[in-house]
Amino acid sequence: FSHLVTFICFYLLRIRRDLVLRNLDIVYHDKKSSKQKNNIAYFSYYNFFLTCFEFLAQRDGKLGSEVEIVNRHFVDQALQQKRGVYILCVHMSSWEVMGGAFTRLFGPSHIVVKSVGPRGIDDFVTDLRKKNGFYSLRRGRKGEVLDKIKEKLSKNEIIGFVIDQKRPKSPKLHFFNRLAKTNTTLAYLWSRNKAPVVPAFITRDGRGKYKIEVLPPVELVVSNNKEEDILEHSRLFNKAAEKMILSCPEQYFWLHNRWGLKN
Repeated sequence: FSHLVTFICFYLLRIRRDLVLRNLDIVYHDKKSSKQKNNIAYFSYYNFFLTCFEFLAQRDGKLGSEVEIVNRHFVDQALQQKRGVYILCVHMSSWEVMGGAFTRLFGPSHIVVKSVGPRGIDDFVTDLRKKNGFYSLRRGRKGEVLDKIKEKLSKNEIIGFVIDQKRPKSPKLHFFNRLAKTNTTLAYLWSRNKAPVVPAFITRDGRGKYKIEVLPPVELVVSNNKEEDILEHSRLFNKAAEKMILSCPEQYFWLHNRWGLKN
């Protein structure tokens, strides 16, 4: 069914197809042929739809119950510091599975999110995530998310942050050697509540089979210039995101307009 929907959206309706292919051109230039980039784009759509259908179908709370994890010691060592952990991640494969898996493997895992459509749909998604052990931290009044994050980190829990979407008034920083609007929120949150930042991503190894790979913590240095620190730390987060994306580009969601390309 995912292949059918992908075929319709990619080949017939061509929803954001030009944008996705131009994103791939920015990243790969002539390092990959048009056929290879087209193939990456197609399977990016396929994995997006498959992730959505898996999430909607899994209502018994077992999403993420069977996942292989590589280099979990990076998370274990970070949690030993008793300061909580930020998990730096991107929109790749089924991040919903990764959230549930982290809760089962390490303890309560939360993600900072914005509303998903109308209130009814948002409540449905939030409740389904909760059933699978993936807890949402919604943005509300000013400072509310900061308070929630401080509370969760004080309990040595995990905060997941998806880094690869721009926000209003985002600054432009290098991403794949080209200036792109960059979400600096994680760097700001870290400046207010410091904890280890550990990159991790998930890939699909087959039907119902997943692998999470954890990367070494991002080393963050603090200077006397807080604003410049936030920009520099965000650059480092972009570098980590690049590494994760290039590891499995066909499972990354290239639908975001990070570089401000015109439709």
